[in-house]
Amino acid sequence: MKVKKAIILGAGFGKRMRPMTKKIPKPLVKINGVTLLENSIKFLSSLDVKYIVVNAHHFHKEMVNFVKRKKFSSKVNVVVEKRKILNTGGGILNASKKFKKQPFFVLNPDTLWDLKKYKKEFRKLEKFYFKNKKPTMLLVSKKK
Repeated sequence: MKVKKAIILGAGFGKRMRPMTKKIPKPLVKINGVTLLENSIKFLSSLDVKYIVVNAHHFHKEMVNFVKRKKFSSKVNVVVEKRKILNTGGGILNASKKFKKQPFFVLNPDTLWDLKKYKKEFRKLEKFYFKNKKPTMLLVSKKK
């Protein structure tokens, strides 16, 4: 079995990346011509994730427009936290309502998701999850 759904955390204010994030949301910051959001979506698509929810708050209209303009192999929806930011846990809970108790990955777009480095680790996590049915698991790796 494979995890087919994911959430990308995109609602934050991007305070650590100011001044770049004064005019655009952090997930739309480009590195080598690719946005952090697009990098995350492409990584998840390479894992055969079929449905991705991006939570948004800060500059949410830019995020919605970006997703509408792009063509991704996975279905991508933006869930807007309109009134106030829900923080990490609240954002995950809110976005995951669309998944109806199915397993899902949660990604932070701050990470530059490199297929060669991380795909194998995600497959191990996925295998462990389906074998042991742990309700919540966190993948961590050594920082070099």
